[in-house]
Amino acid sequence: MYTTVFLYFFTRGLLPLITVWAFSSAVISKLGTQSSAFASDFLKQSNIRTNETVFRAVVRIFWDVRLAETTNSIGKTLTRQLEEKLGAMCITSLLEAITVTLILVQVGSTRFALDAYSISFGGVLDGLIVCVDALSYFALMLMTGIISSFFYHEAIMNRLVAGTAALEDHAFDSFGVQPSNELMKSAKNAMNSFNNRWSTAEIVLFISVQLYTLILVLFAGAGLPLSCGVTAHMHTEKMHPYWFTFVIAFSVAHFLSTCVWPSAFDASEVRYAGIILEVFILIALYIVQPPLFGTFLQILFAVIPAAYLFWYLWIKVHYENSVRSAKPKEWRQQHHRNMRIYICLMAQLVVAIVVSIYSESSILSSSSSSCERSIRNTLQAAHYDQCTF
Repeated sequence: MYTTVFLYFFTRGLLPLITVWAFSSAVISKLGTQSSAFASDFLKQSNIRTNETVFRAVVRIFWDVRLAETTNSIGKTLTRQLEEKLGAMCITSLLEAITVTLILVQVGSTRFALDAYSISFGGVLDGLIVCVDALSYFALMLMTGIISSFFYHEAIMNRLVAGTAALEDHAFDSFGVQPSNELMKSAKNAMNSFNNRWSTAEIVLFISVQLYTLILVLFAGAGLPLSCGVTAHMHTEKMHPYWFTFVIAFSVAHFLSTCVWPSAFDASEVRYAGIILEVFILIALYIVQPPLFGTFLQILFAVIPAAYLFWYLWIKVHYENSVRSAKPKEWRQQHHRNMRIYICLMAQLVVAIVVSIYSESSILSSSSSSCERSIRNTLQAAHYDQCTF
């Protein structure tokens, strides 16, 4: 009970507030100031002819070999590609917020407070509560998606900047280029700007990975449900197969629709594929009309944020690999260690979700069987009493 309440308010209250505050201090408060354009000085330096060779080496190593070999202006082309990535992430965030909200309405998640505790205030008031809850889901999903898009955008740019800064002592020996002092200074200033803007958000993200993993593993190991242990609405309709199929399909679609790739690879295709899968899920729910199981979907309070945490760790892996590849072998040990840590955290997050889904499925299956046996025994007892009478 208490864990469900904590997950509910942490994912729908505390975590969004922290995210908005971090986003406000990182982006909104910088609007109209000289530092509003992240890494703008670095991009200006990269467009200078004397730094073009260095920047081509950076693009070839950390972004796209084909772009580095073109005769066009690399800085302008790269900036356009990054802006297109940001635009695609914002559009897919809007589409996903709409689709996921409709899905959660269809499965009854927006009726959680009413169904879990058998509360009813009448048709109009019940409908108003459901509408407010649905709008809060939409606002939360959209806000999280947009903020994550801006964070991913600047994190990808920071990866390129960090790769440039890593060339300072090894550029000529390893790549045959020599960065200017002005380029190195602008790169370091951009890295400091990114760290100052998003340090709070990164701390929250890193702690959230540990927190979610710990909660999910502990409750799965103890055999405790995340859904408050509510079984009052578990009927004989074999809800468990619908629940399991929905959770697995939704989790896969959500991970795909939040995908981010910190290189020239176009992740927007993967994002749209995830949204299309979510649309198919929504259509299937309308066609099949399975029993409402929104009361038993507290697992989604962990799955939905976990997707963003997973792709955050994926960006960190790319970041460490970028810096590692720009340094000689004797300087790579620390980055190897950091990459192993982030990869282990990614695996830890996925395993915790899979174990939790399996645990919830087992609990619901056993609860459904127990409920069916109880109803069957009640009917048999009633039939026996009728015959005796």
